Amino acid sequence: MNIDYILLEETLYSDENLNDSELKARLNEFLSICEEIVQFEEENILYSFDLYDQYIKGVEFANWLYTDDKFFADEKKLLRLLIEQSFVDDDSLYKLYRSQINKEFSDRNMAAMHILAELEDLVPTEISVYEIEDCFKIRRLFLGYERDRINFCSSINRVFPKLYLGENVENTLRHFNPISDHIKELITHLTALNDHALNLFEEYSREGEAKVLSMLSSTTGIICSPEGNHQTVETYLKFRFKDNEGNIQQLSCSPHTKLYRADSNYRIYFTWNNNRLPGLPEILVGHIGGHPYP
Repeated sequence: MNIDYILLEETLYSDENLNDSELKARLNEFLSICEEIVQFEEENILYSFDLYDQYIKGVEFANWLYTDDKFFADEKKLLRLLIEQSFVDDDSLYKLYRSQINKEFSDRNMAAMHILAELEDLVPTEISVYEIEDCFKIRRLFLGYERDRINFCSSINRVFPKLYLGENVENTLRHFNPISDHIKELITHLTALNDHALNLFEEYSREGEAKVLSMLSSTTGIICSPEGNHQTVETYLKFRFKDNEGNIQQLSCSPHTKLYRADSNYRIYFTWNNNRLPGLPEILVGHIGGHPYP
């Protein structure tokens, strides 16, 4: 899943009443967004050379960017580095995207980045990026149009950063054929796990797993429960996960969500990492597919 973000150069505008501390905070938010995007080969930030002709607090941006300034030294250094090494300066492609950005559909996944000012009338809200959470909103939007199972699976870590997939999930996704028929429901459940499962575990785990899952159901509207039979868990619900050193660990995933309805055989089995795989995301997903046992 490739995404091209275009920098809206006119959003470099900053209110003259904005003090330096407020400007610094906004610049750091913008830089965090940029770093979130450029870490992935599949995502690009495009800009126009017109960016240098804009003004920031009454100073031409090019002059501001390359003038020594102790207060903004770190922000300027990182911004220069991003522009020179990570941003894409294809002016003709940028202009093409600007001409298409207000269309409902495009042959490319496009979004627009607001730098300092959020100018809501420039592009549709659903493809606007002003806060770092908007990156995940954009990714979920475009993931909903994915038609390839392998591409869907490989995109999950970008779209749902709190989830970590077991070694066999790409294969178990074969049960969703074609995946395009189920992708909306899958995204709904993965969103619920990514956005709520960890917080609810931290809040209610002392009351037991059933309580956590009950709260997850009531909070998100999805159906989820634990597997009640210990022997079933030991026999069928241990899944393989790779740790940071490349070793395989088998971990039980009793909690599961049921897609569509309570008697559905389409399920997502997961568990909480709880530092069993140090340095890896908090929610371990062992199985996404059909019922994993007879």
